[in-house]
Amino acid sequence: MTTETTIPRGDGDTNGSKIIPLPFGYNLPDEEVFKRAPREDCDICCLELPNIAFAEQLCYQACCGKMFCIGCMHEIYRKGNRICPFCRSRSEDCYYIKTLEKRAAVGDYKALYNLGFEYQRGEYVTWNEDKMMELFHRAAKLGSVNAHVMLNDIYREGLFGVKISETKADYHMLASAMRGHNVTRSNIGLFDISHGHVNRGVKHLLISAGDGFEPSVNILHKLWNLGIAKKDDYDKASLAYKAYLDATTSSRRQESLSIIQHSKGSVVLRKTQKVLRISIT
Repeated sequence: MTTETTIPRGDGDTNGSKIIPLPFGYNLPDEEVFKRAPREDCDICCLELPNIAFAEQLCYQACCGKMFCIGCMHEIYRKGNRICPFCRSRSEDCYYIKTLEKRAAVGDYKALYNLGFEYQRGEYVTWNEDKMMELFHRAAKLGSVNAHVMLNDIYREGLFGVKISETKADYHMLASAMRGHNVTRSNIGLFDISHGHVNRGVKHLLISAGDGFEPSVNILHKLWNLGIAKKDDYDKASLAYKAYLDATTSSRRQESLSIIQHSKGSVVLRKTQKVLRISIT
């Protein structure tokens, strides 16, 4: 993983008077940039967890730091059971911030991220942008994918009065992709392809498809029809996406998602990453 002082993209090479941006991760070994991030299993059913980008399908227990899927969460709570199956603590909103603070104090990056999000939201704690940024940066350094995603948005769009920095935004975007966020991985692939780095872009899209992002499969199909990508690339993406679904889908998860997808649910990891709209025609 790069350090925060490393610049993922350079100013680019020139082609006549046109500046061509260098691809993301150009100064890193390919085996590091294109290495698939490790996947986690649900701590209850032991099935592979959905990708971190699908926040509504994940449940984080602030009391003990465990992570489980929406299917297991619904099974626990459907009869009004508010007891954590791991530490036997009672889940109550009034204790949420206190439990987050305890987990954050021992370096739990999921707790640090969620606590930062609460300072951004200002519902259970007083709204504080400085505290939010501090917690997001601490969480990112410890490995929080969602913190990298949030910081990418903040620095790229200049949110909360933060000075826009493409360099910092690019760093956090690449870091989130390398840690497994399928949407940012796809966005990087689109960026590289749109700037002529087709082979690298296709690799990013293949990884994104294998991590459960169906639009990456559709993009590769379009690229194949345009003669930019190969049919073999599309076939690999389709198989990788199917393998992801086979590993992460269960009847309990599907039923639970359909029931509570519009509710706030329990403590859920948030997602903010937007999908880039880059023309490839």
